[in-house]
Amino acid sequence: MRNSMKEDINTTSAELVYGCTLRLPGEFITPGNVHEDQGTYAAKLRFWFDQLRPTSTSAHGKKNIFVYKDLNNANYVFLRKDHVKKPLERPYDGPFKVLDRTSKTMTLLIRNKEKKVSMDRVKPAYIEAPTQQPLN
Repeated sequence: MRNSMKEDINTTSAELVYGCTLRLPGEFITPGNVHEDQGTYAAKLRFWFDQLRPTSTSAHGKKNIFVYKDLNNANYVFLRKDHVKKPLERPYDGPFKVLDRTSKTMTLLIRNKEKKVSMDRVKPAYIEAPTQQPLN
């Protein structure tokens, strides 16, 4: 629209505003060999399309689940709270002692009761070993 010629003023609106004509996308492409026959053009086109290969797609639905490496041999773990937390509330409780474990669950000792929880809710607790005081 801005590059269409206005016959009453004998110019385009782009020339009035910018002082020159706008470059249209069709003007970026230089014309090729216009006199090429259709048979060779179709053969070249078929050759180039045969060379095209599809790009590999990404798997948006496939999610990798993070599991701590030390979770299989941890004696104590932290348990994630699965509720809406208040400001500055800790996201994990614990540490709790691990009594038993399977591939997907752990049995923890929580307040002197055994509770079975999912492996997705726990992370290993690294507890420092007690140091012995030197005797004088």
